Amino acid sequence: MSQPSLATVRVAVLKLTRAAARLSSAGHSTLTSTCTGLPTATCRVQSDPGKRHIHCSQHRLAPPSSRNVVSVSSILLQDGLEIQELPILIRLLDKGMVPLTNHTFSGERIRPMTTEDENFQYLLQQCESVRDVFKLLEIPAQRVTGYSASAALQRVSQLQKMNSDWDDLHSFIRTAVMRELNDTVGKDVAQLSNETLLELVSCYMTMESFEQSCMSAINGEIEKRMVEEQFSIDDLCNLSQLLRASPRGDRDLINSVWVYMGNHYRDVTETSLAKVLACLPPSHKYLLKVLGKQFHKIWWKMPAEQAVGCVASLVQLNSLQVSMMTDLAHWLFLNIHHLPEDGLMQFVAAFVHFRFSDSNFTTALERYIGARGADMNTNLLGLVMEYCRTRRFFSPTILDAAAKHFVQHGETYSALQLFTVLRPFGQLNYMPKDCHGFLLQSEKMLEKRFTDFHPDHLAELLCSFAFVDRVPLNFVQKVLTPTFFSKVKGLARPHEAGMWLEMLQSAVKLDSRGVRVPYLYKLQAGQAWKGERMKMLQSRLQETLDSMIGNSLVRMRTFGSNTVYAIDAEVHVNDRGQPIPVSYHGGQPSTYAAVRLAILILTADHYCVNSGHLLGEFSMRQRHLTKLGYTVVKVFDAEFLPLTRSERQKYMEKKWQRWIRTAKRSGT
Repeated sequence: MSQPSLATVRVAVLKLTRAAARLSSAGHSTLTSTCTGLPTATCRVQSDPGKRHIHCSQHRLAPPSSRNVVSVSSILLQDGLEIQELPILIRLLDKGMVPLTNHTFSGERIRPMTTEDENFQYLLQQCESVRDVFKLLEIPAQRVTGYSASAALQRVSQLQKMNSDWDDLHSFIRTAVMRELNDTVGKDVAQLSNETLLELVSCYMTMESFEQSCMSAINGEIEKRMVEEQFSIDDLCNLSQLLRASPRGDRDLINSVWVYMGNHYRDVTETSLAKVLACLPPSHKYLLKVLGKQFHKIWWKMPAEQAVGCVASLVQLNSLQVSMMTDLAHWLFLNIHHLPEDGLMQFVAAFVHFRFSDSNFTTALERYIGARGADMNTNLLGLVMEYCRTRRFFSPTILDAAAKHFVQHGETYSALQLFTVLRPFGQLNYMPKDCHGFLLQSEKMLEKRFTDFHPDHLAELLCSFAFVDRVPLNFVQKVLTPTFFSKVKGLARPHEAGMWLEMLQSAVKLDSRGVRVPYLYKLQAGQAWKGERMKMLQSRLQETLDSMIGNSLVRMRTFGSNTVYAIDAEVHVNDRGQPIPVSYHGGQPSTYAAVRLAILILTADHYCVNSGHLLGEFSMRQRHLTKLGYTVVKVFDAEFLPLTRSERQKYMEKKWQRWIRTAKRSGT
């Protein structure tokens, strides 16, 4: 489905603006002047099957700038089923013009630089002081053109930065010469080239003696040429960078630049998109959506440095654009072999930053890491491992390659690199193929870098080994101590480190019997009942169990003894297969309890995203509950939640039919 061209939209807007001016001259009080912010036209692009129409309606303009050159209206642009409102620049009619008078386009008035202008600029570059520049200007005024005056202002600005005798000149002389140069530029501004206008913007941004009237003339001419499409995308990016570099930048002109960009996003190419994103102000992030449409058309022919620039700009803007990230992942899948390591690090850092998952991205990483193996950069490996951990992406290919790299190069790892590379193994519940060499190197490097670790990093790393049933006993005696506990209490967020240490403490007691450690951490780390979805699941589970066996025979939301792990529901069953009340005496269950069922609700967050592989923390929970004598019954949220009340009862009966013969409410 084709869209109307911007030229068509612009003609429609211009016709409505002229109609408003005619009504104004005829004495209609509601349309007196466009410059006062009264109604003008807004275009709305609307499509239905096989048709596309432009409907226009009156809309109040945004307050125009004091230059009265352009104003901003809006356009509703429909692309398929999606509608987006974009601002649009409108050239204002001069008050003294007849409404139907045609504008003279700026491009017809621009004159090229003459040989005399070029020679004058060369002489200006030979001047080593402001006094030399002023002497050079002692020629008949008619010979100083707009180009010459512009070059003189730029050279004075350069010399002024160098503190070259500016303050030594008489203030009257300085004022008179600068006024003459400003007046000449203001008078001839319409004849200057685009490049000269941008150079003048750079000049007045740093030159306090630049007159406001000249600045307004330059900005006004730039706005006229923008409406008349005289600037390239690259020119406008440079202009935006200049204006944003200083508080003196004209905010209205910056806004006009990006309104223009939004209406000309189709002119952005694969070689200019990265620069556009790099220059985009945070206040105009709404344009990322239309720029993403253009990116979708051109991503496949984008050079590597441009793709990296786009990724870096999205992170800088802190704006997740799903369509652009998806296209970037596809680009990486096809071009990862052309990308240097620092560029790949930018990509991985962006996907970590936005917590974005994509199959093309992970496939590309697996191929790259698997091929590079032990030769890759350690920082890149750390980023890839962090991505796998945060996105719960289980890849034996990446994990085994990381283990091989660590075994060979672990001696060079810093404490932070050790933390980022080793932590995912336990949290993803995986031990590499060369388990023996990996554990030996881990123990060696932990001993070597022990004092370099931040306390919360050390607690989390040691606990990650416990997840895979590898309790680091050599270091337990160093962290489960009152001294280390005092360090944890002094952290900004002691609860997080305490949570890891409490889980490590449970692992020591249950997985390493005979090891005596002080029971320091008693935070009940709150592994349970986080999130509204979990609360709803537990409520449905309680309702189902109450209706099946009665609430007196169910204990909801408990903790296993000597662990920090939550049990969503606990049911005790006697040797005849009948539920009995849950009771403990001195920490020991009732002698009538033949089976203790620990009913656990498992959600997608407990598993790796790309497989049914249980994460290390929840694997250790099940292992520890089993060691404590519980029989674990798993209830999967995706299966349980959509069921009706009667279906949930049948679901639970099927789950525990091995241990409970009858499930009547009386419990008999």
